[in-house]
Amino acid sequence: MVVKEMGQVIKDKSKQLDDPDWATMEKAIRLLNGITHTHVYLMIGEAVGMCISGGYYNRFFCEVIPRTGACSHVIEDSKSRKTKMVQINQYEAAEWAECDVVSIKIALKAAKFYALTGECDPTLTWTTY
Repeated sequence: MVVKEMGQVIKDKSKQLDDPDWATMEKAIRLLNGITHTHVYLMIGEAVGMCISGGYYNRFFCEVIPRTGACSHVIEDSKSRKTKMVQINQYEAAEWAECDVVSIKIALKAAKFYALTGECDPTLTWTTY
């Protein structure tokens, strides 16, 4: 695993764990519900990592902050090109384009590849913004 630290946001409080194994990361991601559990951070260095957020109505948003820090990557569900705006967390005003929101299956696949390699899974569709 290249992930050095995992962070969770539970009821608006941050919880940190050093050197997590995949089972711990997967459990934290599966607990995301967009209400009490809203974000999981998989960090491989200072300000370098992946954030999986949401869970509200099984909607997740995955982004990677690359080593260069120049831009973020967002996972995009290549099966949906809808631009309808949806919420991923119950109490956040922010909404995301439906095409940028993915299922738990895709979020876990992206997170596992990232946890193992520190890179974006090339079998998924990514977009830069």
